[in-house]
Amino acid sequence: MAMEDSYHRLLAPSLETDTRQEIKIRADDEAIRVFAHNLYELLMAPPLGSRTILAIDPGFRTGCKVVCLDRQGKLLINTTIYPTLSAKLADEAGKIISDIVQQFKVEAIAIGSGTAGRETEAFVRGLNLPGK
Repeated sequence: MAMEDSYHRLLAPSLETDTRQEIKIRADDEAIRVFAHNLYELLMAPPLGSRTILAIDPGFRTGCKVVCLDRQGKLLINTTIYPTLSAKLADEAGKIISDIVQQFKVEAIAIGSGTAGRETEAFVRGLNLPGK
């Protein structure tokens, strides 16, 4: 009777609590793992989806670094333009950008927010590119 009473009153509840705690820890670990995986996939997804993108990193003295990426993220072209130094260089830069947009059928243009970001944005807007 003493063994039966001690099992039902003391041992069984203790074992049940320990088992539930272990199962909860496993479930929490798995939930965190699934959440981390989902978050990683979400953060690594292209923000515009699968599109051909022209990306410009603005700059005054060192010029604007320009890259074009295809729908899979493969580098198509990498060059530097100087739209803010002189009118001649700005004309050349405009021709380069227009040629890239037409040649690779660019669907979106991304411009960095660093030095000369506003000037570069105004320059690109002034080009009157098709579809923009």
